[in-house]
Amino acid sequence: MNKKMSVSEILQDVYVEPLEGADAGLEAGAVEFSSRGVEPGALFFCVPGTAADGHDYAADA
Repeated sequence: MNKKMSVSEILQDVYVEPLEGADAGLEAGAVEFSSRGVEPGALFFCVPGTAADGHDYAADA
């Protein structure tokens, strides 16, 4: 069973800097670390990797 969670619930114990104007009450149906897998309703985390930096793909996600 999949349960949707609010962004604030997902990030409850994680320090992040939200984007200006971001709505922490939005619900996320999935969490993605790759911009290629992002679909509407997913939360994309930008993570620096060994070959690429997820921040470079944030706008595409």
